Amino acid sequence: MYRKANISDIENIVKITNNKITKQEIVEFIQRGQNYLYVYEQDEGIVGATFFGAQDIEEYDYDSEVFGLYTKNTKDKDMIHAELLFDTKKELFNMGYRKLVIWADETDENLRKSLQSSGGKEVKQRENDGAIQIAYSYDLIDLSEMEKDVD
Repeated sequence: MYRKANISDIENIVKITNNKITKQEIVEFIQRGQNYLYVYEQDEGIVGATFFGAQDIEEYDYDSEVFGLYTKNTKDKDMIHAELLFDTKKELFNMGYRKLVIWADETDENLRKSLQSSGGKEVKQRENDGAIQIAYSYDLIDLSEMEKDVD
């Protein structure tokens, strides 16, 4: 189940991010304007989280951005990742956004492969804290009638 995160989810979200994001950072993210935090939940609990919202850098031609996409390290990680991305794109479209960008570290082959297989087009590169990041662009469409392709 894909749903909006709540305060009681914060501990589990910190674990899924491998402590890359603190509790305080999560609370601040939730409290900011047009930023959203959703989780993906299965029988065993929260197995994924996505941070997304408005993209406001003027030189970029995108109105939304996924700031973080995290999944629990399980055998189903790729499937969970694909479902999170699908549901996030659908949610952004329903919120009125039409162009999405997601940045991935050049060295994160799994994420890059997932973004490419989900229709992301490589459009830009930048340096961020000494790492090369690649931008993947999506034109958001109405996904409400589509089946999830999570193979």
